[in-house]
Amino acid sequence: MKTIVADTSPIIALARIGKLELLRALFGVVLIPDAVYHELTVAGRPGADEVQRSDFLRRVSIQQPPALGRMSAALSRADNEALCLAKQENAAAILGDDSVLIREATNLSLPIITTRNLLLQAKKQGLLASVKQAMDDMRRSGVGIPDVLYFDTLQKAGETQ
Repeated sequence: MKTIVADTSPIIALARIGKLELLRALFGVVLIPDAVYHELTVAGRPGADEVQRSDFLRRVSIQQPPALGRMSAALSRADNEALCLAKQENAAAILGDDSVLIREATNLSLPIITTRNLLLQAKKQGLLASVKQAMDDMRRSGVGIPDVLYFDTLQKAGETQ
């Protein structure tokens, strides 16, 4: 399988609905930089225990920390490390939802997989029965999904009424 590097938000969203295993099923091993690992394992955070026990979310240190000013100042440390790790490991893609991260990854010619695209792929591969159910569960758990994105995703999944 191809190397995937993940940012924090998709892992939290999947953990909130009990679907972290989709990452293993779709990608095998997913690499996470130290800063992402620290964000994910804050006590009480959804999925913190699962992340710590996971054998498919692999914590990897970046070899060369991002130089100050080299990346967008709008990016968090976790986002910067995700980009650096993706370059370091020659990753096939970054799993992330943040618009600034997506822009920076695109500028670096790094493909992005969003949580929405992950759910669509999981359904296509028979790993998820309903994208709507997953997105509804995410919304109920506090994951912000704008209506336009929600309805567009349902249309792409063939789940509109």
